[in-house]
Amino acid sequence: MMKRKIRVGILCGGKSAEHEVSLQSARNVIEAMDKDKYEVLSIYIDKQGQWFLIDCMEFIQKSSNPNLLQSVKKADNLAIVPGDNTPQLINLSNRKPIKSVDVFFPVLHGPFGEDGTIQGLLKLANVPCVGASILGSAIGMDKDVMKRLMRENSFDLSFYMENRMCSVKN
Repeated sequence: MMKRKIRVGILCGGKSAEHEVSLQSARNVIEAMDKDKYEVLSIYIDKQGQWFLIDCMEFIQKSSNPNLLQSVKKADNLAIVPGDNTPQLINLSNRKPIKSVDVFFPVLHGPFGEDGTIQGLLKLANVPCVGASILGSAIGMDKDVMKRLMRENSFDLSFYMENRMCSVKN
């Protein structure tokens, strides 16, 4: 009996200025994933925030040029729908369920990706995602808050960075 593959939704692109960096990161993640264990769905988020399901091979071929991704046939414009035991991804053009996702893997950089917003959306939709929590992401994105929390908890960031930099140089 063949074990069912874990369906992983790779989220990439997004509304931030780091859109292109996200595409390269996602390409690296997709290429590194064990295709015998995982069924990979590449979900491209354009700069306006719309979600599209793109064939993984097509994504890998076009990810180095975001203009090519913009030209991808956008028949599979997606929406995520909250709920338990229902397909989370719906095709907006025909309102039909596409597939459920076992776990989302956000590969988004900057605002709307690293700041806890996507983690919050996925939590509301009742689907697991890899990476930091909503709070951890938000704190990590706000450098001032992160430094104050570390300082208030007796973590001397400057000492750490000086020693880390010394060990890197040596």
